Amino acid sequence: MTKWARIEDAPRSRSRWSRRNTLDPALHEAVFHFLRGHSLNSAGFAIEALAAFDCVLQSLQTIDWSGAVGDPRRNRADLVATLRLKPEEGSLAEHVYFLRNQYAAHAGGWRWWDAGEHVDDEFMERTSNLTVRVLRRAADVEPAVRRIDPEPDCWSQWLMESFPQVFRAIWFPVGR
Repeated sequence: MTKWARIEDAPRSRSRWSRRNTLDPALHEAVFHFLRGHSLNSAGFAIEALAAFDCVLQSLQTIDWSGAVGDPRRNRADLVATLRLKPEEGSLAEHVYFLRNQYAAHAGGWRWWDAGEHVDDEFMERTSNLTVRVLRRAADVEPAVRRIDPEPDCWSQWLMESFPQVFRAIWFPVGR
């Protein structure tokens, strides 16, 4: 007779992330870019990591910010201000966006080989810290602008109602 291994309860997580809803398409995509940015940076691809960290902010701009002052859908500094972070963090977000556009996304007009002068280890750490703070704040604000219920009463009904949003969250186009 085969004896099966004893199943133990999974260890409890004390992380605040276990109480945050990352099913929201914007948050889901932002978390992906954040993790991708860390992976790229640790592999020595600072410019690509910088672009991924900026994509965190770009992803969060798709949240319904209709009650916000400014235009967080277009301006990184306004997004950061909407999440009640410091103005200098908004300036950093705009600078990261500038560097992304000049070196990572549209490098043709610039001397891309000297990009390392702008993205040293200290700058990348500051950028990573900014993106995680923005991501945390956006996840904490998510219940006020909720699009995806993380604990529905009926999962089959939830899937039927939420399918287009969930499907878009994994970057497949749905008839638009």
